[in-house]
Amino acid sequence: MSQARRATLVWVALVGLTAFSVDLGLGERAPLLAVGALLFLAFFKVWFVMNEYMEVRHAILPLKVAMYVWLGLMWVALTVMLKKRGLLKTRGDSLRDWLGGVTRE
Repeated sequence: MSQARRATLVWVALVGLTAFSVDLGLGERAPLLAVGALLFLAFFKVWFVMNEYMEVRHAILPLKVAMYVWLGLMWVALTVMLKKRGLLKTRGDSLRDWLGGVTRE
């Protein structure tokens, strides 16, 4: 696959993920669950940009390790911040809390 074609496919994927993120972020059904999904999508997009446009995939190993460690640390920091503020629900929380108290009766 040529570099131009690869870059185009990555760009199309990023646009698609962004559109999905916007749609997910505007949903009102489970906003606290959406925060986790949006965080995942944002970091996945950053990983795409790092590998394709910053060309980290061709970099020397210490630079790759540094970039991926930085990305992981930012993921952990944001997850902890969001969890402490109550803006992120995790696996230990009940499904009823995830859905914002909405239940079928």
